[in-house]
Amino acid sequence: LLLEEYGLVDDSGGAGRTRGGLGIARQIRTLVAGTVFSARSDSHTVGVAAGVLGGGDGRRARLVRNPGRSDEQLLFSKVARLELNAGDSVRIETPGAGGCGLAADRPAESLQRDIRDGYVTVDQARAQYGAHEKGVMHSHPAAVVVSLADQDVKFTLPGGKTAERHMKAGEVTWEAAATHLPENTGDKPLDVILVELKGGRGAAKAKK
Repeated sequence: LLLEEYGLVDDSGGAGRTRGGLGIARQIRTLVAGTVFSARSDSHTVGVAAGVLGGGDGRRARLVRNPGRSDEQLLFSKVARLELNAGDSVRIETPGAGGCGLAADRPAESLQRDIRDGYVTVDQARAQYGAHEKGVMHSHPAAVVVSLADQDVKFTLPGGKTAERHMKAGEVTWEAAATHLPENTGDKPLDVILVELKGGRGAAKAKK
């Protein structure tokens, strides 16, 4: 037997102000024919780790034969004496935990860290945390901003003053270094490319 993977299952925790814990994946490949596999697990088709106080539910467990292959097969939670061929893999994913609190209240820095660490994919972050998300007060250097869709955003400055802005798809703007709290006021997730200038002549001018 060869252990192909042992790790966390991305996107398995329920969305929330406090994200649900992730399930664990174990994937094992057989190296010889005639290997017999049995499993006793639960919560694959019924039951779920429910979110609380507005949080999302965790994802159910899964048991899969040959994941990612053309002959992939989703197995029942209880399997007895399944004979495997040489090169077959079996993957079991335990369920994720439910989230606590509203997804919109999760700090932007925490969500960004989840994406960076591989706990939450970009697509899932957009789907579960996207519309009406509110960031935290932060500072960033001068940057080029490319808007990938029509969207609306409001910025709150340190003194409490606000500025609202509508960005069109394809719009490219130069943003000076700033400190602000961004808030998505539209009905779709913000979709932008932000290129920050960490040094050099352009960044130096922006700080004057």
